Amino acid sequence: MKILEDFCYHVYNQSNNGVKVFLDDEDYSYFLNRAKVWIAEKADVLAYCIMPNHFHFLIHANAKSSEIVRIGSLNLNGVSNGFRLLQSQYAQYFNRKYGKSGSVFRPKIKWKLLNSSSGEYVTNCFNYIHNNPLEASLSANLEGWKHSSYLEYCGLKTQLLVDKQLAKQYVKADWEDFDL
Repeated sequence: MKILEDFCYHVYNQSNNGVKVFLDDEDYSYFLNRAKVWIAEKADVLAYCIMPNHFHFLIHANAKSSEIVRIGSLNLNGVSNGFRLLQSQYAQYFNRKYGKSGSVFRPKIKWKLLNSSSGEYVTNCFNYIHNNPLEASLSANLEGWKHSSYLEYCGLKTQLLVDKQLAKQYVKADWEDFDL
């Protein structure tokens, strides 16, 4: 996937066969800590939500995002390689912990380029990502789902994965609503 600097992307993937691959809080924490290393170092994270069988990230591509990394005969950009490593390391962790083998996620991660000239697309994606647990009936309210950046925006979680200042430039929202 070619990454364009200063554009926003919705990046997501699902587990193989839709099975649950985040089974306890430790699993979610491991995945988010690895995301700090492999994703936040190569792109600006504006939002995320980790669900029992899939994940969503809203990222803003920066100069590091498009730097080319050579992996064997492949040339990957930095952020694509970051997601590859995130999924690979999580699969190794998950398989070790639960006595499984093989890939955990679908082989092809999905990328949607969002039009950076209109905040509407980015805002819709931001809201979609945060509303995922409600749509799946996993929580009665946004504050009830611990594995989303919504709690970072409200000051209820100190994961420090998202760039709130940059999000305010791209997402049209009443930011005072986040101050709980």
